[in-house]
Amino acid sequence: MHATPLLAAALRAFFGGSGADTLALARAAAPPPSPGHTARAARRTVASAQPRAAVSRAAQPAAAAAPAPVAAMVPPAAADDAAPPGAAAAAASLQREPAAAAPAAAIEAKQPRPDAERHRGPAAADAAADADADAAQPTRVARVDPELLAAAAAAPATRYALPPAAGAPPALAAALAALADAGALLRGGGLVGLPTETVYGLAANALDAAAVARIFRAKGRPADNPLIVHVSDMAMLASLYPGNPDPVPAVYAAALAAHWPGPLTVLLPASPLVPPAVTAGHPTMAVRMPSHPVARAAIAAAGVPLAAPSANSSGRPSPTRAEHVVADLAGRVPLVIDGGACGCGVESTVLDGLRSPPAVLRPGGVPVEALAALPGLERLQLYAREFTDASLEAAPTTPGMKYRHYSPSAPVLLVELPQGGGGARPRQRQGQQRQEGEEEEEQQQQQQRRQREEGGKEQGEPAGNGAGAAAEASGRRVAEAAVAAAAAAAAAELAAGGCGCVALLRTTLPDGTPVGWLQRRSGGSEDSSCGGVREYCLGSMRRPVEVARALFAALRDAEAAGVGAIVVEGLPDAGEGAAVMNRLRKAASSVRRAAA
Repeated sequence: MHATPLLAAALRAFFGGSGADTLALARAAAPPPSPGHTARAARRTVASAQPRAAVSRAAQPAAAAAPAPVAAMVPPAAADDAAPPGAAAAAASLQREPAAAAPAAAIEAKQPRPDAERHRGPAAADAAADADADAAQPTRVARVDPELLAAAAAAPATRYALPPAAGAPPALAAALAALADAGALLRGGGLVGLPTETVYGLAANALDAAAVARIFRAKGRPADNPLIVHVSDMAMLASLYPGNPDPVPAVYAAALAAHWPGPLTVLLPASPLVPPAVTAGHPTMAVRMPSHPVARAAIAAAGVPLAAPSANSSGRPSPTRAEHVVADLAGRVPLVIDGGACGCGVESTVLDGLRSPPAVLRPGGVPVEALAALPGLERLQLYAREFTDASLEAAPTTPGMKYRHYSPSAPVLLVELPQGGGGARPRQRQGQQRQEGEEEEEQQQQQQRRQREEGGKEQGEPAGNGAGAAAEASGRRVAEAAVAAAAAAAAAELAAGGCGCVALLRTTLPDGTPVGWLQRRSGGSEDSSCGGVREYCLGSMRRPVEVARALFAALRDAEAAGVGAIVVEGLPDAGEGAAVMNRLRKAASSVRRAAA
């Protein structure tokens, strides 16, 4: 039986509905392949949207996903590769149909985002031609040890200084030479893949409109999705505001003192020196100072602020290793600096202190609760939890709000905790008062914040003793068991229904289970085309920082294994877990809540 109807039947049986609508529920529409794509690139779901300027979605590059050696020359890929079973069928069957209505008790369906392919204007052909010209280059990978730079560089937030190359030990001298190459490329308007503490970024001179346009072409990024400007120190930030010695509003003082350098982005008034393409024409500008030694050193070597979204094809899982960048962008970026695996694993938290009350527009590496404990941010809100804003989603002021993101080629089913088991609170409309029951969950989150401040406890571990703590621990164990059971049942049903091999990404395994594929396998054979369920440890839901660090690599690992579908056990939507759940909901084709 051909894979396409086999998968359609499996998803129809699992999700309900029929035909293309059922498949659309399981996977957002994939755009048709462009000339020069490999089969894998054509299968990738890149949810674009309606570009509002000349920069539009262009042909995506592709390359083999093998790790790149130090200083390797990676030519643009040309060979075709085999489609993974199940996932290829899903991509082939999806024709940008709207998501079908699903049984409300079982599934909360993700609606597909608007598709740029339907709205390509006359400028699209020019943009595609420019992208082809940009692609005529090999990709070089250079290894730079971040610990070496951290030990050698003077890195206060006020002013960063690169270590001198003269008289440097050979290893440090080689690292500085690689950074000098990167700086020269960036000053000349080129692109460089850079590690940060969050994910790898695709960097360009933020003051050069032509260089910024290359970012959009290389990624296939919608032009109305703004970029984050990265600075090496406060002196570089001040240089963006001539005549204004203190451009940072007072509301950010405590947050920047606590979390810069680090995974925190803030919205500032747009600099007159930054081209509108960076801000998508908004009067505000997203800025952060990364803490990764290689990122700060590269910005300093370039001598200019860098615009740097994630270094992946738009809509794909974010890259947390250099080989992920090469897999997506080989031939589109001349140099990738390999600084090892990213320590955080999810993008930065975006804080908007220009609105009242202040709001986190995207959860990330700095927990919302940590910011809300700071002076001036006591009334902090989290977007999509405490409020929503249709105009903000239509014209986002920061990345990560409007479009489908983080999606591998295989459809993803997210299984959330039972209601009241630490899962997400219901979304509120703007101005709506909180409902009963949300108050109780907020108190639980405040208790978790106090536990983190006290130190030493895992997230979700009840504080204190007595009947209340015992009941809370019991409820947590029940919720974890419910998620594990629901996810296992979903994976088994999909595998039995003809989806081929199904990856089950676990967060409820015993403490100490190593992150990665487990040896055991349910049904099928070691060949991913032969069905069954393969389990992958994401880390423990009680340690969401661990899960965040592994998440994007796990999605890519599952995709590389050729699975037909991916089922993920969720975790509590609080603390560091909020960023993980935000990414999983955007990656998921559908969401199911475990029964209490």
